[in-house]
Amino acid sequence: MALEDASTTKKGIVQLSSATNSTSETLAATPKAVKAANDNANSRVPSNRKVNGKALTADITLTPKDIGTLNSVTMSFSGGAGWFKLATVTMPQASSIVYIALIGGAGYNVGSPHQAGISELVLRAGNGNPKGITGALWKRTAVGLTNFAWINTSGDTYDIYVEIGNYATRVNIHWDCTANATVSIYTSPTYSASKPSSVTDGVVYTMYSTHQKPTPLDIGALPTTGGTVSGPLSVTGGLTGSLNGNASTATKLQTARSIGGVVFDGSANINLPGVNTTGNQNTTGNAATATKLQTARKISGVPFDGSTDITLTAAHVAAFARRATGSYADADGGVPWNAESGAYNVTRTGDSYILANFYTGVGSCRTLQIKANYKNGGLFYRSSRDGYGFESGWEQVYTTGFRPQPADINAPTAADGWLNSGNGTAFTTAQFITWLNNQGAFSNKYWIARCSWTYANNNYIDDTGCGRIDLSGSVIEVFSNKSTSHYTIRVTTTTTSGHGGVNNAEFIYVYNGSDYAPGWRRSYNTRNKPTASDVGALPLTGGTLSGGLTSSGEIVSRYANGFRIAYGSYGFFIRNDSSNTYFMLTDSGNSLGTYNSLRPLIINNANGAVTIGNGLNVTGGINGSLDGNASTATKLQTARNINGVKFDGSGDININTLVSRGPVTALSGSTQGTAGIQMYEAYSNNYPTSFGNVLHMKGASAAGEGELLIGWSGTSGAHAPAFIRSRRDTSTANWSGWAQVYTTAHKPTAKDVGAAQAFSASYSTGAGNWTTAEFIAWLKERGAFEVPYWMMKGSWSYADNKIITDTGVGNICLAGAVIEVLGNEGAMTIRVTTPTTTTGGGIACAQFTYINHGSAYSPAWRRDYNTALKPTAADVGALPISGGTLTGNLRLSADNASIVCGNNGDIGFIKKQGYPGAIVTGSATKFMIMRSNAATNISAANTLTEVMSIQPTSNRADFVGEVVSHSANALRAVYGNYGFFIRNDGGTTYFLLTASGDKYGSWNTLRPLSINNASGAVSMGNGLSVGGGVNVTSGNIRIPTSSTSWIDMRNNAALSNSSAVATSSASAIIRQEHADRHYFVGGLGNSQFGFYMINKSRTANGTDANAYLQNDGTWVCGGNGSFNDVYIRSDRRSKRNIRKIERALDKLEQIEGVLYEIQVCDRYEQSGGLIAQDVQNVQPELVTVDHNDQSGEPRLRLNYNGVIGMLVEAVKELREEVRELKAKM
Repeated sequence: MALEDASTTKKGIVQLSSATNSTSETLAATPKAVKAANDNANSRVPSNRKVNGKALTADITLTPKDIGTLNSVTMSFSGGAGWFKLATVTMPQASSIVYIALIGGAGYNVGSPHQAGISELVLRAGNGNPKGITGALWKRTAVGLTNFAWINTSGDTYDIYVEIGNYATRVNIHWDCTANATVSIYTSPTYSASKPSSVTDGVVYTMYSTHQKPTPLDIGALPTTGGTVSGPLSVTGGLTGSLNGNASTATKLQTARSIGGVVFDGSANINLPGVNTTGNQNTTGNAATATKLQTARKISGVPFDGSTDITLTAAHVAAFARRATGSYADADGGVPWNAESGAYNVTRTGDSYILANFYTGVGSCRTLQIKANYKNGGLFYRSSRDGYGFESGWEQVYTTGFRPQPADINAPTAADGWLNSGNGTAFTTAQFITWLNNQGAFSNKYWIARCSWTYANNNYIDDTGCGRIDLSGSVIEVFSNKSTSHYTIRVTTTTTSGHGGVNNAEFIYVYNGSDYAPGWRRSYNTRNKPTASDVGALPLTGGTLSGGLTSSGEIVSRYANGFRIAYGSYGFFIRNDSSNTYFMLTDSGNSLGTYNSLRPLIINNANGAVTIGNGLNVTGGINGSLDGNASTATKLQTARNINGVKFDGSGDININTLVSRGPVTALSGSTQGTAGIQMYEAYSNNYPTSFGNVLHMKGASAAGEGELLIGWSGTSGAHAPAFIRSRRDTSTANWSGWAQVYTTAHKPTAKDVGAAQAFSASYSTGAGNWTTAEFIAWLKERGAFEVPYWMMKGSWSYADNKIITDTGVGNICLAGAVIEVLGNEGAMTIRVTTPTTTTGGGIACAQFTYINHGSAYSPAWRRDYNTALKPTAADVGALPISGGTLTGNLRLSADNASIVCGNNGDIGFIKKQGYPGAIVTGSATKFMIMRSNAATNISAANTLTEVMSIQPTSNRADFVGEVVSHSANALRAVYGNYGFFIRNDGGTTYFLLTASGDKYGSWNTLRPLSINNASGAVSMGNGLSVGGGVNVTSGNIRIPTSSTSWIDMRNNAALSNSSAVATSSASAIIRQEHADRHYFVGGLGNSQFGFYMINKSRTANGTDANAYLQNDGTWVCGGNGSFNDVYIRSDRRSKRNIRKIERALDKLEQIEGVLYEIQVCDRYEQSGGLIAQDVQNVQPELVTVDHNDQSGEPRLRLNYNGVIGMLVEAVKELREEVRELKAKM
């Protein structure tokens, strides 16, 4: 037997070795080597020992926190005194702490121990509400860190900045933090001479000590060097030392002084020699004996030395003389502007007048002169400007003897007495205007007169176009701009007339230039009503309807085939066979015939389900639930409010933010406001206006304060009132009342001069619309209720005047309109007369009247009718000549009277023997009308067979047979803003809509539903919302798609669900029906999408089979896969960090190949393979975590492709061992 070397797998010859560091597997260790290894092991630290809590399983690194000390670094602040970015910290909320200390200071001078200072910075995170940090810097000396701040850069991360003085070099920085925080110190911090922007300032605390004491200012004390005590000072122990300059308590001078040679220290009175007790001193140069001044002086320019008396005039002392200062001639301009102040006599031809001249010689107005004529003949004044003298002439002052004329104060002018307008002949309008002009009617903004009650002395106007105006006894009013270019005339006639004029009438003539349709109109009233012809109505005596008669109720057919449109080659009608309602078509060329085989649209009468029989083309998408799936929401059904802004999802919105302190209740009494400048909002909170902005101003120390209120006008560009008030600077002072600021837009009213006010002959009220309340508020702002009568005329500009839209009787355009206000705010009458042309939906040639005597007395507008603005038939409850709806009966009182509907009586209504009435054509009776309590029946050919009934109780018409229309546009339903009708153009039958607000008009661009008359195919042109599902009995659903990009596929899908699925909810888009199960295409929230099968017998939540794509791109199949081939992408270019699988053979030894039953949905099937946990123990990279689709619990997923790689490497290792064995053999 041959001897072989021993190995790890077989016995054999072994060679001994005493080496302790050999790696050979063929040499055997001697006892010596074993002992050496044992001694070496005993001398080492056991592996279960720990250093500061860290096990010695390998090399370890101890941190400062491990050994109970602080992190530390030595660094320098280079660049000089300034700001440095010291650190970046991460501090999670609730909570974390960072501590940073600077050891050393700024400077290192010997003998300056304060430069060896310590500065400690402590930062603490908040609780997350609000989010942020707080911090404090604790200073022990004046040098070192002097300030700090931080910036939140992102999330919980903050940059820390510190301020430090010069020469902060080679200092130590210590820091520590809680376990959940991090600190990064910059050993070369970035320098900035000034504090960075957008930082949050920290708080600095000074730690006082015997080496760093507080100053007197720090603790509110008086320095030993002196200072000011702001309050009383009480001293109980006396004062030692000198009180410089204080005399309130001195009883004796510290140093005695000499007065006139006599010592005086303040302790006693003294007498001076040569001075008596009355104060006279008989010494040289003193006044007691002087008869003349040593040096002469001037008194008001006159020399005086005391030797003689002097006389001063009024001019010397700038005073008025007791008599005339001088005299001037009026022809020479009177007294010059720079004459001395005084009273002057000014002569003129025949008399003279007195003039008082006040001359200062300084300022902008240096001279004021007032003159008066004798016997209260007038008082006048004038003034100069700077050094230019008088630039304006004399102005007379109004007095009780010289009152202003109406034109002077914009007050109405009334003619004196009754006027005679002529001699009983005819006036033209032009002659009437000329006569008014001669009477001075256009010299003022408002002129009023009354003609005499004599027919022979007054004319009449015949060319109005709306009736003769008899001027006898009439009232004439003229509103103008003080010229004949723009004016309004109103003539109110009497109850009787001698010239054949219209009585009880009001005529209005408006002239704004020949280009703006000047003309007369006559107002209607209860004594002067319009006729039916005036308002285009059907008289009760009968007349002609030129249009159709529209029913405001339903049109009902009780015949199976109901409404029909016969136009072109095809007929369309609606059929109800009691089970279903059909939209039917006739054959081509037989528009009045029966239906063909097509069924474009069928409605099940029991459940409302719609069946499309010949295909459906939808242009605008299908919205709604398809077999229970959610609708595609492009707009919220109910708009919601977000911060008060309406949002329905159809567009973006902006959320406004407040910029003031919001509404604050007005201060009252002596209540003080906040110091500084504050802005509030007046919002029905005790301010003089309901809404506005309030600016409150108060100083830092004084108690005085003031407020400015600017109201909101409510209309763009309109004037808003402004108010001011104040409170004096004592704590107990009350607020003053609000005072409105007069501006160019808010002038004193006529009430200030005690007159009625003609506000303006041409005033712009501003662009936009008004409510009545806004109009009244505007009138109130202009003082319209402060005088008994107030009027104005709007400027002749459409763009610059308002339109009142809520009168209920028509819009009022104020351009060129005359506005009159009578009464006060509590009992007002407002009259607005509009011109002959208008804009913005306003009514021309109209007179509107608004009366308000309080909310309990039905305040409202009314509009007068006139010949130019007649009431409509609807206004007076009549039937228009053009046709309309009668809500009551139409009775003809005359025997054999007829309603003529065609050619001169071809069709008429007569009483028929034995019947209440009949509709006849010529002599042949076609239909009978029967009357009963229930209905009015129409019967054919003198029989009682009912063909139509009108139900008065339900406002409905019933037809037993078809209702046929030979017009292309047939049945129309008008309700609300839109009209709906059915149109048959011969080729297609359309269901059409009108434009909003034009319900009787033509169709708009929408095509909700159309039926091809030849094929019966139905097209939906604007989308289809289905409430009960879509059931396609035959054919396909074809949806056009578009060529697009990957990213655009999100919004260009052929089929999509209409709303987002909740994260944990399942939703299906397509369902395939089977006898015992359902197949779906759908998904689960935002985590998976794919194919699913659910048995109908299932009762628990879950699926019975699935294959889906997860949101991470992983494809999951709940069962097995059957493929011809499986290709797995394995290109090197798709991989990185490639490394060889080591010890693959050893790893395979720890893995077992097993047979098992595997769960497939809710069942188990036989299979075989590996256990993922076994592979995870040896090669965890091949195992990932998945979740069970039924229970949701985590399950391991194995990469069998990776196992193949392990097998390849194991085979290679096995082959290498085989090679070694072969080599040894």
